Amino acid sequence: MAFVEWKDEYSVRVTQMDDEHKKLFTLIGDLHEAVKDGKTNEGIARAIKGLLDYTASHFGHEEELMKKAGYKGLAAQQAAHRAFTDKVKEYDARLQAGKLVLLFDVGNFTRTWLTEHIKAMDRQYSEVLAPTAK
Repeated sequence: MAFVEWKDEYSVRVTQMDDEHKKLFTLIGDLHEAVKDGKTNEGIARAIKGLLDYTASHFGHEEELMKKAGYKGLAAQQAAHRAFTDKVKEYDARLQAGKLVLLFDVGNFTRTWLTEHIKAMDRQYSEVLAPTAK
């Protein structure tokens, strides 16, 4: 069983966003595997960087769609996205500095945040964005 699995209940009915969310699930799973397999801090840091890079791209795409659709929840989404990114960057900085990082906490945080964010916030934009998305 995968660390985090896509379920239909996570669909926001916007194909591009669903596809990007699925990719995030994969990257979070990759991070978990790197930790579980005892990869070096360098290998784990690469997995975190990959997650951060893709997350930045995804958040940019998602926020642009919201902006174009005039979605009223955009500011709240941006704040949530910043909070997630800041927390993952904090984990990465601690890892890079050789400070204690409970690596399973990183995986659990990212998995929980993503699934809860999709269910609580992203699904709210479904009605607005699904009809206008290409």
